Amino acid sequence: MDSIQDFVTLFDAVLKADGFEIQRHHSLEGTEMVTAFYGRRKNYHYFVLDLQHTLKGNLDHLVDAHEAACKWVNSQYKTPKALRLQAPIIQTVLVTTEPFSRDMQEQALTQMDALATRSAMGGEISNATLVDLPRRTTAPLKAVQMMGWAIQKKVQKMVEDQAQKAFQQLPGTAEVPPEAEADLEAAPKSRVSQWPPGWAWGFIVLCGVIVGFRGAIPTAVGIAAAGTCYQISRDRSQSTQSRVLKCLGVTVGAWVVVFAIAVFHMILFGG
Repeated sequence: MDSIQDFVTLFDAVLKADGFEIQRHHSLEGTEMVTAFYGRRKNYHYFVLDLQHTLKGNLDHLVDAHEAACKWVNSQYKTPKALRLQAPIIQTVLVTTEPFSRDMQEQALTQMDALATRSAMGGEISNATLVDLPRRTTAPLKAVQMMGWAIQKKVQKMVEDQAQKAFQQLPGTAEVPPEAEADLEAAPKSRVSQWPPGWAWGFIVLCGVIVGFRGAIPTAVGIAAAGTCYQISRDRSQSTQSRVLKCLGVTVGAWVVVFAIAVFHMILFGG
């Protein structure tokens, strides 16, 4: 069976060749966990964890480790999330020397779904990927979320390619015990639908109407509100009721702003 250290050494070399700076044994602030290494290239941040040692074999610690990594990365940026032109891409890589099961993958996906609310706020893009050494394969541990979904899929593919380069340098072949399930979910599940549901178009159109009013502010308000409703309605990690209420709030809020501007204009300029 391949050792964690063999893979980590090779993965370290692959990332360095891709321009990453590596720091071994990076401590996750606020926890007792220590990563195998932390790698950074511009706005890409990799935290490589050993399931058996860093997390003590307990998947319940995965969210804590990922949250700690995200918190530490955000502390390195002075610009508030809402004003960032380039969001940090935070990638947790969980390496295991024991075969992962589909149930374990579903458990991790469910736990990581708790981060959906924070992901929807923007200002950061986070992902988590499993490296299963016995199978010599990778699998997603975080579903695709609303904000930054295209970049999240891109970084998932990037980690897969980098891990494959390391796998190719390991001696021997994949060794999966007969009792282990041979299949894991290969592609990230998506919490984002391709198009908004039918009910959402009413809100999008109502917000779009505001764009037709004269003035830069109404145009900006209308575009922002319509785009927000478009995004919220596609996020299937939230219930339909929750999405409807949020879209309603955005639409009403946009019209209130426009009405207030119109009243102010009438008072100031007398119509």
